[in-house]
Amino acid sequence: MPVIGGLCHLDSQDVHIGGKQTQFFLRCEPISESLPGEGVWVVKSKNVGSNAPRISAAALIKSEQQQIRKTSPKMSSYICDLVSDAHEHGFCSVSENCLQPVYTDRNAFLQCDSTTRRWHKKHCQPSFNFDFERQACIAHTVVKQGHHHFRQFPG
Repeated sequence: MPVIGGLCHLDSQDVHIGGKQTQFFLRCEPISESLPGEGVWVVKSKNVGSNAPRISAAALIKSEQQQIRKTSPKMSSYICDLVSDAHEHGFCSVSENCLQPVYTDRNAFLQCDSTTRRWHKKHCQPSFNFDFERQACIAHTVVKQGHHHFRQFPG
């Protein structure tokens, strides 16, 4: 099963991941750092019954230092409000496009199911953290700051 931000082949078919009025799916898209013919899985959405272009619901950003490649079409201009009492299986009334953080699990996020009106917990790929402001799974890199481990052997 593909995961958001995971490596993929550009000839891979879209993978449907849910939704009613708004359909969500994973699409393999190239990034500047990928090899020819390879890309990463990105969440996309489209409204059922309309000819509206597919918009990006979450984007992969490898690190703070790397230049972010803009994708098109652009995301819609609405702003997602933080829902402070959002929890798995709890009641929700926001758009499926507005993902919420799981404070006890940085690798996870909550998505409102428009049919059941309940929060569903989903995960980023391993070593990625969900970033609410970007509405994306971000690569988490551990930088060790000058810690060296030495072993002393008996002489």
